Amino acid sequence: MDVPVERFLAWPPFYTLQPNLDTRSQQLYLWTQILLEYSQKNRIYIATSHDFHDIMRNNEVSRSLSEEFKNVLFDYMLKQKNAIREGEAYMIFWKKPEAWGEQVYRWAVDSGRVGSVETVEGLVSGDETTREEFYGMPVNYMMVILRSLEKSRKAELFQVGEGMAVKFF
Repeated sequence: MDVPVERFLAWPPFYTLQPNLDTRSQQLYLWTQILLEYSQKNRIYIATSHDFHDIMRNNEVSRSLSEEFKNVLFDYMLKQKNAIREGEAYMIFWKKPEAWGEQVYRWAVDSGRVGSVETVEGLVSGDETTREEFYGMPVNYMMVILRSLEKSRKAELFQVGEGMAVKFF
């Protein structure tokens, strides 16, 4: 299907949870892509459905997503691993944690940090990473990413004082 997503946003039924399971699956996929693109463009890492209020509403067609629809959509995003529940909010992953992890690891290799210890806080807010896409992300979001690197045995997380640090291998 090569129809631009913007066309769906102008179509009133797109805002109503569809009863046909095949149609609903495609609808949820498209809404997920919309939220992921919006999150990436606006650097939204952690959000509630309210943070997407503007994109989930179209005044021109007098439509918005119902609370039930939002719940179904976020459940879908959880199952697709595009989101992780964080209390009442969600961590939104426009890139999967493993893809982010590869990006962080590439930075570690390119900057000669393999074998060294870096604080997690330094990764997201240090002077050495200001040009990196992961600069500015919340520490708890970065922790998910670093745990994915731990699973692939490219890093190890450990406690340092009151914060966390990582060693890259």
